[in-house]
Amino acid sequence: KPRFEIRNTDTTELVLKVYGEKVEMQNTVEGGKSSPLAGVAAVGKVRFSGPGVEGTCDQLTILSGTGEVMLKGNVHVKTRRGKTVNEMTTEKMIYQISGSGMATTPVSVSNR
Repeated sequence: KPRFEIRNTDTTELVLKVYGEKVEMQNTVEGGKSSPLAGVAAVGKVRFSGPGVEGTCDQLTILSGTGEVMLKGNVHVKTRRGKTVNEMTTEKMIYQISGSGMATTPVSVSNR
């Protein structure tokens, strides 16, 4: 299956691994500079995982070089912090990823 990985540029540690039926890449310009991450998307039966998070959706798109990730369609996310496990299901969600993985608190969730 097509896939892409996001790694911390300082440590090369894996931040997010994404699989889908296809991977699309668009050249996106932010503030006059091209961002290597923005515009990368996995489409169709998407699975993703990273430190403390795993999930599925229909489409995952990197929105910016700052780590905003949009998950769309049949979104199911499971986060772990220690022994605590949280599960979220929605149709659309925006997450913020950092060098240590995805933030456990979503930036925007359509159902709370």
